[in-house]
Amino acid sequence: MPSSTPLIVRDWSRTQVQGVPRVSASVDGFQVYYAGTALGNVPERADAFLAVSLLPAMLHGRPLDLTALPPVSSGLLANIERVQEIWSCWNPYLQRIPVLAREEATPSEGGSITFFSGGVDAIHSVLHLGASAGRLVMINGFDFAMDDTAFGTVRKRLAKTADKLGHELLTIETNWIAMTRHHRIARSTSHGAGLAAVGHLMHPAAAHISSSRSWAALFPSGSHPLVDHYFNSDSVRIVHVGNDSPRMEKIALIAQQPGLLKLLWVCHEEPITNCGKCPKCLRTRAMLSILDADTSSFPPSDGDPLEPWLKMLAKGNEMVYLNEVIDVAKRKHREDILPRLARSERAALRRDVLRRLWRRLLPGVARKQDSKLDLQPWGRGPRPEL
Repeated sequence: MPSSTPLIVRDWSRTQVQGVPRVSASVDGFQVYYAGTALGNVPERADAFLAVSLLPAMLHGRPLDLTALPPVSSGLLANIERVQEIWSCWNPYLQRIPVLAREEATPSEGGSITFFSGGVDAIHSVLHLGASAGRLVMINGFDFAMDDTAFGTVRKRLAKTADKLGHELLTIETNWIAMTRHHRIARSTSHGAGLAAVGHLMHPAAAHISSSRSWAALFPSGSHPLVDHYFNSDSVRIVHVGNDSPRMEKIALIAQQPGLLKLLWVCHEEPITNCGKCPKCLRTRAMLSILDADTSSFPPSDGDPLEPWLKMLAKGNEMVYLNEVIDVAKRKHREDILPRLARSERAALRRDVLRRLWRRLLPGVARKQDSKLDLQPWGRGPRPEL
């Protein structure tokens, strides 16, 4: 049942810390901040903090009160009901709640930004968008909360990548990821809203979010083409890009520029280098090897780079990429690997048949497992104490 106790966002401030602009506000007692030279002209609006506080309020079933903050864009406030409609449909644990805020129309600004991690999706987006990608924005405290040394190393690598792409790199630091953990919310559930918040702080005309899925492989996620654009305001458009290209096509495009491949970073585990062991590392190296492309951005590995990924196919969401790999292997006449890919496909089909049979025999248990594993806002682990 919804609570009558509001989740209050207050204490909006725009300051400088050691000469670096910083914007912050208290989200239910947790001070969330954003800092960076790119924030020198932040408008006095609460759009960013509406974006990051909506999901915690819905999870706790509490009205969201932003009346102590500067006004919210009229356009964004009008869209929030649709965001709640979609999120609560995807996540049975999320409740639709009232949002209280002062509002005003806001003028449009120029320019554009593209959020940039240096990975496959981000590099592909910049290549695809060309000049309209605008400035590239890397966020410390989004994928990882890095110390100054690690952040400096990553910033240098991304600056090289941005230079090769012909774009300027900007960096933002935040404790957003700590805030989501404080409220027991998984990054995978909330990252679209987290990026939208930075977009509203920087207030370009367009802020581009790179998709990690093609149209054929979409499922409920924290960043999604169905939802992201509902974080638009009167002055900022949030644009989800890249759904028209499967992962193998993105990698093939990047592989045409060896200088970019040497700087490619995709890792789930390490912010500085590719670990070579996580699903994203194994998948990307396998795909590059099928394309006969440079894999030097990954640690040296003995044996066939395809085999470790094939062994991981039964885990998580890796199966969605198998058909792409098979299609490319056929087009490249890779008779050396097609039999193994076919065996993996048959094994996947057998697992799918057994899963469907199990769902028919035990539909109640299946629905319960779906909500626990696929839709829960706090990720795939056990539910935390709220």
